[in-house]
Order: sequence, then C-alpha cells, then structure tokens
Amino acid sequence: MALANVKGADLKPGRTPKPVKAAKVPQVKAPLPMVEYDVYEKNSKIAQKLLDATGIQLREKNAETWVGNYSPTADFVITDKSGAQWGIERKSFSDCINSIRDGRVYGQLAQLMVAYPGRAILLIEDADYIPKALARNPQEKNRLRESVHTFANEQSMLLPVWRSNSAHHAARMMAKWAKTAHERETRGRGIRVILDPMVR
Repeated sequence: MALANVKGADLKPGRTPKPVKAAKVPQVKAPLPMVEYDVYEKNSKIAQKLLDATGIQLREKNAETWVGNYSPTADFVITDKSGAQWGIERKSFSDCINSIRDGRVYGQLAQLMVAYPGRAILLIEDADYIPKALARNPQEKNRLRESVHTFANEQSMLLPVWRSNSAHHAARMMAKWAKTAHERETRGRGIRVILDPMVR
C-alpha cells in the first residue's frame, strides 16, 4: 500500500496504518433549461403563461445577465437541455400582416438568422385570428389569412415556423422545446409549417 494513501505513514515498524477514506465529490446538478424574454415581452400573455411552466427557468433577457455576445435580436431565447440557444421572433397575426406590408419582417428575420444561425424560429401567434379592423368581410379575411399562411410556408424553407392558436399553446411549445436537446436546424422544414414542434 502506498504511503500517500494511508494515515500514520511515519508510524513505527509493525503497526498497521489506517487507509484514508476517499473524499466525497459533491454532485453538481445541471442547470434547468431556460426561456428568456425581451423587455417588451415582459407583460405579454406568453410570458405570463410561462410562469406556470415547470422544469424551466424564466427570466428577462438583458446584456447584464447574458453569457457570450449579447444580441437584442429575438423576442424569446430558449436554452435547451443541451445548452443550445434558439432565437424566436414572435408575431401576432395583425403584426405579421403589417410587417409584411411595410417589409420590416424580412430584415428582422435576416438579423435573427445571423444571430442564431441554424437555430432561428418564427412564431406566429393566434395564426387564424383576424382583427375586425383588418378585414370587413369574409373575402378580406380569407385573403389576409392566405397571405400570412403563404408567407409562413415560404419562410419555413429558411427557418422553422411555429403556428400557435393561443398564448397558452405558444408557452407550452417553448417549455417543451427547452426541456429537450435538439439537433442544429440547417434546412428549415421544407415547405411544411409546424403546428406543434413536438409532433413530428
């Protein structure tokens, strides 16, 4: 027995030294998956619904708490079980229509894909809800709905598109995505729009 592993290595000959017990290594728990929200999403229905989610951390996204190079891009950032970060741009139906009309959505999605290469996601919330202010008759509603769905299908060639039917549904999707480890997304989803990312 090596002298370094016993007590009383300097004892007189004939005495049996006592073995040294190995020190216990403390078990470090892996951090919980996280969902961070932009300051402008703090009072959103999705952020409020995420408060009820279990098994994830929830906090405001800001430069002070950010690890790595901070980017203001993305309304929500998911850090999944593997530690990968996913940037989410959230659009309500009316915001999606208006941003398509004025063209700003294209710049926003381009910035998102640069900040989160291969891990950028477009979320369209209440994808089938059309405010009365945007459409005065069924024909206009159908035209607007078709425009948004066509846009979502086109964008899904470049990045995944989630369509939620409520804030609760969107929060549930984010929480589920955070609790799982996902492979890097590089091809989008063809032209298929994801209704629920946990259903393949």
